[in-house]
Amino acid sequence: MYELLAPKQGRRVAAEELFALAEFYQKLCRARHIDVRGKHTGMARLPGCPEAADSLAVWLLYQDHAVHLLPPSVTAQRSDPLQRVESVRLTPDSRLALTDRGAVFAQQFLADLDFDRPAKVASIRRQLQMGRLVPHYDAGSRTLSWGRHVLKCFRQPAENQEALLLKAEEVGWPGQWMNDPLERVPGMNRKRTLHNTIQDFNRSLKSPWICLLGDGTGRRFGWEFG
Repeated sequence: MYELLAPKQGRRVAAEELFALAEFYQKLCRARHIDVRGKHTGMARLPGCPEAADSLAVWLLYQDHAVHLLPPSVTAQRSDPLQRVESVRLTPDSRLALTDRGAVFAQQFLADLDFDRPAKVASIRRQLQMGRLVPHYDAGSRTLSWGRHVLKCFRQPAENQEALLLKAEEVGWPGQWMNDPLERVPGMNRKRTLHNTIQDFNRSLKSPWICLLGDGTGRRFGWEFG
């Protein structure tokens, strides 16, 4: 069994995704880093699946199988090495490199994958779950994570921030706005309180994989990838 995190609303990996992952892991094992959207990854050419390169690359980041690398800014010297970024916002300049965890997985995955044995392939497909790669807030440990990446662990009281995370967890981290769940206090400026809560949350993130944002009305909030 592979040590993989199951995403929300998980589904079995499609056959074309399995082929793409196998080719991608093979190339990552051979290279220091790989152009995520380059033709040599084999991912952009999946028939009927134009977003495959992005979605599978994000899955690797979610599982901590790869790191996201970008060239330095145009103001930096071109001789500078690629820089690691904690972001799923992929660009034409994005590169991926295997982590130690990813290298171990790739070795086992590629060794197990035998397309001449349909039953073995079916077993692997059941273990590789795709789905909605959204954050998760564990109220018991007061820890927010995205995949294997810990984004925030509350050690001090932060009722308003946690209320937003509990609301997002309750409704499944949707792609649309959520109603402000903060408790109403007499004399409280609702819009300012929500705005300050979001700012405090974003400012204190351990890793900026996601951020919270308001819709400008002071009544709703949402989230997006950082």
